[in-house]
Amino acid sequence: MNKVLIILLIPLIFMSCIQVEQRKNIKKTEEYYKVFSEGKNIEQFLDFYSDSDPIWNDAVSQSSYKNKENIKNKCLSIWNDKEYEGSKTVSINQMLANDSIVVVNGHYNSYYYNNSKYDKVQFTAWLYFDKKNKIKKQVEWIQYPFEDLQSIIIFNQNTQIQ
Repeated sequence: MNKVLIILLIPLIFMSCIQVEQRKNIKKTEEYYKVFSEGKNIEQFLDFYSDSDPIWNDAVSQSSYKNKENIKNKCLSIWNDKEYEGSKTVSINQMLANDSIVVVNGHYNSYYYNNSKYDKVQFTAWLYFDKKNKIKKQVEWIQYPFEDLQSIIIFNQNTQIQ
């Protein structure tokens, strides 16, 4: 009887551990997007990433940035620009999680930069968490407007090594 009870309890304990990690990852992701949406505190935002060379990928443009400094320089440079006018830059529609990955579906809201309006775009992001509950890898699929896709294609064609 004791063996049967132990055999039944082990999966329950294991499942509760996974659920704890899921909740932790979802909470961390909500905090991450709140700080991102405010667009003000770069250091607080970068603290969500792992200290051991996190990777940020844009799957559509095939851009990839490794380490916090590159993520800061390539992805967040607009935050300190006086020409940037935006608040609540992201809205989340849905999140799914397991013990180490959170998949986020949402959209980047419209904003103004250099007197030009940028319309909202849909995205799906996969956030991979390490054991310290930090993002070690982020892969985004952004539904760019057609004109932006054309620019990305032309840029990629012109930068290929021949």
